[in-house]
Amino acid sequence: MATQFLSRVVLQQVTQRVLANVLEQLPGRLASVEEAATKVSGSDLDRVNALAIDELREQMATTRDLMDQMSVSLAELERRSSWRRTAVNILTAVLAYLLGLGTVVVLMVVSG
Repeated sequence: MATQFLSRVVLQQVTQRVLANVLEQLPGRLASVEEAATKVSGSDLDRVNALAIDELREQMATTRDLMDQMSVSLAELERRSSWRRTAVNILTAVLAYLLGLGTVVVLMVVSG
């Protein structure tokens, strides 16, 4: 019980100190990021945007390829399962017919 309390107190102290340090450094970091953002020229920004668009196009092409592969796999899986489902349905119908026929024969023998 005491160890849990001490652990919690230690965790709170560490969290408070880390949070205080982060809050002290945050304004300076934000100012440096804003300065760096204003230094980027228009041509650099255009080049960065073009590279980002190219990367997105590559990712989209990869995603399309994966979707095509998944579509083929899904079609194959559906084809396999449809044959199995058809076979199970035929087997069930034959068994039901034989069970009904057997019941009729047994009832005729018993009543007859």
